Amino acid sequence: MKFINKRDIFIVFGILFVAGAFFVFRSDSVGAYAALELDGEIVKTMPLNRDGIFHFNDEISFEVRDNMVAFHKNNCPDQVCVRTGFINHPFELSVCLPHRLILTIRGVETDIDFFLN
Repeated sequence: MKFINKRDIFIVFGILFVAGAFFVFRSDSVGAYAALELDGEIVKTMPLNRDGIFHFNDEISFEVRDNMVAFHKNNCPDQVCVRTGFINHPFELSVCLPHRLILTIRGVETDIDFFLN
């Protein structure tokens, strides 16, 4: 009576391969950073691998948590940028129109062309 046959070995190696690929291609890149643009120029950068609250000026701050970034506090009237929440992909944006600010993620190499929600 055999306990392990060839099919079992292929299944085990298949599972290990998929788990390894998932570990290698996860999205938390060490070099990723959030860039804050004002009128098309980068005015502040924040590393995504360091959690915390970052301030742009006295009225605007950002929160970095778990390789994601979001507007934390803002004094604009509609608060759309704060309600947008966290972004974590290079093609996502968080925009504050009254202050002309664009928050993006940069420094991530990806083969993804676009995201569908």
